[in-house]
Order: sequence, then structure tokens, then C-alpha cells
Amino acid sequence: PFRVHTVWEQVFDDRRHYAHLSIRQPDGSERWLSELLVEAGLARLHTKGAPLPDGTLRADFTRHLQAVEKSARLDGRGGWGQLAARQRSED
Repeated sequence: PFRVHTVWEQVFDDRRHYAHLSIRQPDGSERWLSELLVEAGLARLHTKGAPLPDGTLRADFTRHLQAVEKSARLDGRGGWGQLAARQRSED
């Protein structure tokens, strides 16, 4: 199960709109899809960001995601693992 949260703000000057998706975890808690994807190394930060519906400031969540992304990169999760393997083969 998931929930979509949006205020219908456009992304840059495009037809897309910002949305935050919260995903219900097996224990009943909810996590942001963006956090889950970055944590798994399946996404990287590349947006202007927006405040979260729970009141978390954009800058605070961006710093959190940067730390999560760094951890995924250092652990070689997802796409970061492929990048590390490619770099090793070039050495």
C-alpha cells in the first residue's frame, strides 16, 4: 500500500508535478519512496526538492538523502555497485 501526497507544484517548467509517495512497511510504519530508492542505490539526488507533507523541511530531507546516498555508494548497493565494478576493471 502507498499514499501519494502532492500540492500540484510543477517541476521546473514541465508538465510534471512534484509528489511524495509514502510506502507502508510490513511493520505498519511508512517510509518515503525516495528514501527507499536512494537507500537501495536505485536512485540518486537530482532535483530541486520540496518540503515533505509531514513538515520536514526540504533542506533537512535533502541532507538526510545525501547521507543515505553516500552510504549506498560506499556499500556498492544498486547502481553504485556496477559503477564500483566498472572502476575496478579500469584500474
